[in-house]
Amino acid sequence: MPLTLSIIICTLDNTFGITSVLKCIASQNLIPNEIIIVQGGTNDMTRQAVFEWSTKLKISYIEFQKSLVKQRNIGIEVAQGDIICFLDDDVILENNYFDSILKVYQDDINNELGGVQGTITNSPHGNIIKTIFNKIFLLEENAGDGKLKKSGAPSFHSGSPKQVEVELFNGCLMTFRREFMIKVRFDDFFEDNWLGDDFEASYSISKHRKLIQIPSAKLIHFGNASFGNNTKTAFMIGRNYPYIRKKHNLYKGLGRIYCLWSDLGRVIFYFLLGIRTRKMDYLSAWICGRKEYYKT
Repeated sequence: MPLTLSIIICTLDNTFGITSVLKCIASQNLIPNEIIIVQGGTNDMTRQAVFEWSTKLKISYIEFQKSLVKQRNIGIEVAQGDIICFLDDDVILENNYFDSILKVYQDDINNELGGVQGTITNSPHGNIIKTIFNKIFLLEENAGDGKLKKSGAPSFHSGSPKQVEVELFNGCLMTFRREFMIKVRFDDFFEDNWLGDDFEASYSISKHRKLIQIPSAKLIHFGNASFGNNTKTAFMIGRNYPYIRKKHNLYKGLGRIYCLWSDLGRVIFYFLLGIRTRKMDYLSAWICGRKEYYKT
């Protein structure tokens, strides 16, 4: 029996991006059974663009509360496919993307897989000095081993010629078996500050089933890197990482030392960034995020 596929795309007033993604989906070798677009709030232009594509694709359009986590979770509630695929509204897929993903699930005769994701072909690697610094202080990496670090920071896998088992998925291209996604969902803690909701949810599933990243399903992601240098990101890291650490018991044993070491690296990085920009906005935002977490 062929597996059915539901696509969930959460957007916020990105009519051009939605149109581009739907055009890509329509040109796929395998067309998904349904596409669920969840717009944060109302947008007449996005609604009209989706309506124009609804003659070619089976689309459900939902206008919901502006919150990436809430938008993702309402998409999960509506989805009917065996496999749920999350895409960002700023990706371009190669034409064999969906059939490459579904083939891996179809070959999983022992039901060992919880999720499969493709590979981002333009993933930013950063300069060598920052890469070394992040490795030393257990900070996040876009070209790592696909594991959750002992500090609670993600190390996303940049890709491999062969499929690899990972612990973390990137939110712009992750797919899961619906049965696991319904159980795990996305944690409401990230409701207003989304950073980490994707790798935290995928890490939760990886504890029970395998997560696989494959090289044959490729896409380009035009969005800014999740961990770019901006004060909103610094605030969310300060707020969300202690929660992830506590939820997944990363403070156990020597874990607290690893986390403190990583926090020291974060402070050094933001301090040096502050010297360069002549502002301490990043460090202040990170400290505010930590204070916000401990208030909850």
